[in-house]
Amino acid sequence: MKYNKGGIFHLKVKISDINIGENIRGELGDLTSLKESIKQLGLLEPIGITAEHELLYGLRRLQACKELGWQDIPVIKKHPRNQYEKSLMKRHENTERLPLTWQEDVIAKKHEKDLYEREFPETKQGSAGASSRWYNANEKISFAYTHIKAKLENKSRRSVEQDIQLAEAMEKYPQLANAKKKSHALRKLKKLVISEKRKVTQSKTAIAKKEHNIICADYLKTQMEQKFDLIIADPPYGISRDERFEADGRFITMNFGDWDYFASKDELLTFFGRWIKKAYLDAASDASLYCFCSDRILSYLIDIMEQSGWQYRTTIVWHKTNPAPHFRKTTFVSSCEYILYAIKGKPLFHFKSQKEMHNFFECPITMGNERLKDADQETLHPTQKPVALIRHLIQISSQEGDWILDLFAGTGTTAYVAETLHRNWVAVEINPKFCAAIGERLVQNLKAETE
Repeated sequence: MKYNKGGIFHLKVKISDINIGENIRGELGDLTSLKESIKQLGLLEPIGITAEHELLYGLRRLQACKELGWQDIPVIKKHPRNQYEKSLMKRHENTERLPLTWQEDVIAKKHEKDLYEREFPETKQGSAGASSRWYNANEKISFAYTHIKAKLENKSRRSVEQDIQLAEAMEKYPQLANAKKKSHALRKLKKLVISEKRKVTQSKTAIAKKEHNIICADYLKTQMEQKFDLIIADPPYGISRDERFEADGRFITMNFGDWDYFASKDELLTFFGRWIKKAYLDAASDASLYCFCSDRILSYLIDIMEQSGWQYRTTIVWHKTNPAPHFRKTTFVSSCEYILYAIKGKPLFHFKSQKEMHNFFECPITMGNERLKDADQETLHPTQKPVALIRHLIQISSQEGDWILDLFAGTGTTAYVAETLHRNWVAVEINPKFCAAIGERLVQNLKAETE
């Protein structure tokens, strides 16, 4: 339907057929005076739409007519060639009568830049150098877009780039939009960026300091600088065998590593006695000890533990819900490991609920992303303990700020959990490869905290 006003013919379409789409303005404001004007004089300027009835400009007029109960509204149809051109039309017509707020302006620029680069992807290759960006140097802004925009607005290209960076920053720091002026927001952003850089520096310093807590040495030859409130030990069990057999098309080995070989049971017990005595001397006057072990020599270990000064309290059974299958099927599946719990003096002990304090803990062996892998994506350490189990023990026998010692650290699960629970820790590990893994695990944890 067409009508004539002042010699110009305009289309008239149903309001319900118009698709509003994205609106560059945050709010429409008070429409009272506009509605009163339309009542008295009619709609002096038609709204702009595309051939597909998408609104280009005139949202306030459209909404006012809608609230006045109009069914149809005069329109001018425009034919933008692409999304970028459409965006320019929206911006031009919308700002002719009422300037955008600084927030709307910078967001609109970023939107236009994104559309421009989508329509003309080759322009991204001619981007401004990263050195010209102080907010996010990993991203680049299309030189062509900023050059064109700067000419249109009679501003410097640097000013346009800064507006786009500010819009990007507002996505990360929404509080910037509360600033009354753009200059205030920019000052605030610079302070936030400086604060972020300071955090990164502090994180790197923290990593360096924490890495000093990883001692790559033989525990028996290491002099400790402080006493420990909690000691967690996962020593060699002495159960490795030079045995290899095929099952289900793959080879199974019972060799956990050279560190798990002892010439005899007596040699294993002597080794146990030496480190358990040193651990007692390194423990605070009130301390707890958790020692992982196999079931073969439990009674021997308890005797040696008590002879060294520790007071044996109980044996905790860790039931593995996903144990390695028994391929030969000649005995029961080995689904349990044992943890000796002993104390020195009167240590801290957080008794959880009755249900949680059974001397029986059930959880799967370390799997998935938690399991550390080597460069060939093979299991890094064969006896890596699960985070859930170590967390349970640390929560029961320590509090924030306590010192925890892991004297056979392996892949550093105790150090990792202690860090997340805000405990101090020292990890002693003789194998350089595992020490490096602990350091990397720690770095990733600290990075996650600062992101």
